[in-house]
Amino acid sequence: MTPPKIINRNIEDKTLLDLSIQLSLGGLSFCILDKSINTITHYTSFPFHDVISPHQLLEKVKRVFASALALQQPFNKVKIVYVNELNSFVPTALFSDKNLGDYLKFNTKVLENDYITFDVLSNTEMVNVYIPYVNINNYIFEQYGTFEYKHYASLLVNSILSTASSDDQSIMYVHVHENQFDIVVLKQRKLQLFNSFSYTNKEDFIYYILFTVEQLQLNPDKFQLYLLGAINKESPLYKMVYTYIRNIDFGKRNETFGFKEELVPPTDHEDYVLLNSF
Repeated sequence: MTPPKIINRNIEDKTLLDLSIQLSLGGLSFCILDKSINTITHYTSFPFHDVISPHQLLEKVKRVFASALALQQPFNKVKIVYVNELNSFVPTALFSDKNLGDYLKFNTKVLENDYITFDVLSNTEMVNVYIPYVNINNYIFEQYGTFEYKHYASLLVNSILSTASSDDQSIMYVHVHENQFDIVVLKQRKLQLFNSFSYTNKEDFIYYILFTVEQLQLNPDKFQLYLLGAINKESPLYKMVYTYIRNIDFGKRNETFGFKEELVPPTDHEDYVLLNSF
């Protein structure tokens, strides 16, 4: 049932460098893992502004590749992580690869020429159906040959599940990125809910969290909430959530590598998807 998510071209290469690129309309981030020393040797981001289409995104990506010398070398493995809201989780028991468009039509606009694919989650009985950027795939293939791509929500949920406890109580994870955040709720190591929300201020942020709390009938004084991504204790978002939810903590990535000395590593909960993608 797993789709052909690895695009291949036969290139003999002995390098031990792995490249992971996280890509959205809002920017590109990448990191390089040198497996010979188990160390991140490059870790950087390029924000994009006023990008509203895959065509504009490709032009921005080309400029990054032209300027970033670290990307202009061969790699052992290349992974692209797509960040967009063009996805939907489907229980494995209800999934058929003949009905991909049907799973998306209720929460996103699907065009006739859109290519739809899916990730099978290894840690739960769910399939993530989504639309990747085909023009970006073609460009990456031209640069490197073989590469793999996934949707960020697949990596997010899998990473959370891999370290989650089998608690009888529901556990909420809030993953924050620019102008958007994701809510993942687990119960007994099973996915109870995944949803993404756009926000412009702290009031939007807490509204959607409390709405989810109410819908799932969670007790704000009892359930555990873990924060991931672009948020810290000085953030207005954190202070707002802390006002309403009693048990708050920061999650932690599960990587086993180190960082090159001159790099400033992110805190344990930041860049959760990109750095968990290896």
